[in-house]
Amino acid sequence: MISQRLLINLVLIVVIAGLAYTGFYFDANDAVETKPTISELNPDDVHNIEIQAGDLQLRLKRGIEGWDLESPINWPANDTNVGRLLSILEFETSALADATDVDLAQLGLQQPQASIGFNDTLLQFGTTNNIGERRYVMLGTTLFLIPDIHLAFVAEGLSALVDRRLLPRRAEITSLQLPGLEIRLDENNRWRSNRAIEIAQARMVQLVENWQELRATRTSHFGPGLMPRQLIEIDLADGQALEFLLMSEDPEIVIAHPNIGLQYHFRSHYHDQLISVSGDDDAS
Repeated sequence: MISQRLLINLVLIVVIAGLAYTGFYFDANDAVETKPTISELNPDDVHNIEIQAGDLQLRLKRGIEGWDLESPINWPANDTNVGRLLSILEFETSALADATDVDLAQLGLQQPQASIGFNDTLLQFGTTNNIGERRYVMLGTTLFLIPDIHLAFVAEGLSALVDRRLLPRRAEITSLQLPGLEIRLDENNRWRSNRAIEIAQARMVQLVENWQELRATRTSHFGPGLMPRQLIEIDLADGQALEFLLMSEDPEIVIAHPNIGLQYHFRSHYHDQLISVSGDDDAS
């Protein structure tokens, strides 16, 4: 009977022999062939993006702290989603054809459905082909066929690319007026409320931070025909006075920012983080 120790040694010999065989026939210098990317432009070198899709026109600019929308509103952009746009430049695929040799109208590129300008590099979107849900795109005079995952995102426009925080980056709140509650910084840089029962500093500090940092699950267009429930007013350290409208509290919290024409949607369980604060703790 073969001992367990001898059996293990035999297995090791077989494994080593197999590795040696593989190493003998494998040339380490044989690199895996990679396809070229759509563009040689490095996403880190892109500082301006212009999007056009039908009547939609957006312009973005890279700033020191991230991307900002310049048109149709001047507001911070969603850096993660801007990164999704930039990733198109690094998509690996071989060129399909030279645009001068094909009928662009047949591919929906004579009048493109959308276009994205990365600096001076223009990418245009045509129709999809009938196999594999892939879309024709044109960069300069070169045609490519890529998975159809980008155009729907581009068509979302402002809602997809605006920052989902309620306030601009580094905005410093000095007063916050909510329905039934007002808090304000005093001369000693402590928060005071208008309630008879004092609210703990930690609760008020957290409320302010929530307004600065919480991200909505989504944003949507704000129309003038919508009826608000309550007015929310915020004063900032730089002198700005911002007005928001509480549109809904159930089944979700909806807060509108009329000046930029957007609504921010939060799950209803964020009510105590954004709209009210309990005063049952001892003040500190």
